[in-house]
Amino acid sequence: MTTTLSVKGSPSSGPSTTESPDILEQYEPLQDRVLVRLDPVRTQSAGGIILPDTLKAETKRRTGLVLKVGPGRYLDGGLFLPTTLRAGERVLLGAFGLVAIPDEDDIGFVAERDVVGVIRTPSA
Repeated sequence: MTTTLSVKGSPSSGPSTTESPDILEQYEPLQDRVLVRLDPVRTQSAGGIILPDTLKAETKRRTGLVLKVGPGRYLDGGLFLPTTLRAGERVLLGAFGLVAIPDEDDIGFVAERDVVGVIRTPSA
């Protein structure tokens, strides 16, 4: 069974997605894989300095929103390990391991073990 995010909205308004349902229906994560929409590349620094295009190209997008989650995987001893991530969570990704979807620059698959952590926003 796969968990899917089906809420619409802007990336800055919390868990949301603007992908067409076709993209979410077309791709299904297997085992412990996760379908992630990467956050856009920053165009300016925290201090307001506009970053040059050469620096933008070198900057890796390492955060994103989980769109769909696979069921989990079997360990060598036969024990089933369910996926702990859920659709709608914001995650920090490792530098490698993302498998990009053809014709989609900002959506790809990553194994759950290549997700470094979940980004939690503090409650008010």
